[in-house]
Amino acid sequence: MHKYKLISVLGGPASGKGTLCSKLTNNFKSIVHISAGDVIRSQKNLAPEFIDMMKNGSILPAQFVGNLIIQYIKENYDTDKIILLDGFPRDQANYDYFCTEMSKYFDLICILVIESSNCTMIERTMSRGKLSGRADDTVETCLKRIESYYNETNKIIDLFDSVLIKRVSGEIEHENKTYDEVVKHLNLSNE
Repeated sequence: MHKYKLISVLGGPASGKGTLCSKLTNNFKSIVHISAGDVIRSQKNLAPEFIDMMKNGSILPAQFVGNLIIQYIKENYDTDKIILLDGFPRDQANYDYFCTEMSKYFDLICILVIESSNCTMIERTMSRGKLSGRADDTVETCLKRIESYYNETNKIIDLFDSVLIKRVSGEIEHENKTYDEVVKHLNLSNE
């Protein structure tokens, strides 16, 4: 079976993951952006306890999220695409599922870690919440998600092979430099 090439994009809430992914997908036709959060929010009959977990900034069960991601990608994309997976894995259970189940479908080529200050993440979350109306874009939820990022996601990043990890700035003043660094690191050529 031919596998998808996968770039996992990790960072705190509103750290700049979506912005970077949008720039990459706009400039490279071979790349598609999948946000784990958007895939979850697109579910019509999401269980009430999962909705509450999201509003509280909690991480949903790994198998549920992982299966949704796999199903979504398989239904919508051919294996010739490079997948930018935004926001997964986020904790040890996600990491374990990623290694045991998702590795059957994906060849991990990079872990992009977007680093932004807490202040930047909170400001962006508030701005995004005003525009999008997302139920999980509140100060309280953002603070819980930042805490979860530092307590959960940061711990698993170092479990991956260090050769795969690329840390970049998500701060707005570094946006163009970050994009150029990522393009160079991934050895992407203009399409």
